Amino acid sequence: MKQRVVRRQKLVCDACYAAEEIDHLSYDMIGKRCPHCDTVMLTAEDYRIYYRLEWRFKLREWFWRLKAALGFKVEHGLISRSVITEGELVFEARRKGLL
Repeated sequence: MKQRVVRRQKLVCDACYAAEEIDHLSYDMIGKRCPHCDTVMLTAEDYRIYYRLEWRFKLREWFWRLKAALGFKVEHGLISRSVITEGELVFEARRKGLL
């Protein structure tokens, strides 16, 4: 049975930690204000870091698909969590299991 990929994203305020679930982070959300404390939840710098991280994941996925198509053994099951706060990226990854 194939595992289902779950991608949950939350936009979290750096000041009061109020969280808002979102479907996908987009360029239009830059400058979005927190409903509780009225500070900016997503800056242009945070979005730039997120966008670069997303492209790295897409390139890695394409590379895995190419390896599988060529007949190489490909291990799946990488679980990751990334947090971007005030221009800093914290990335955690593990091969199977929970974070």
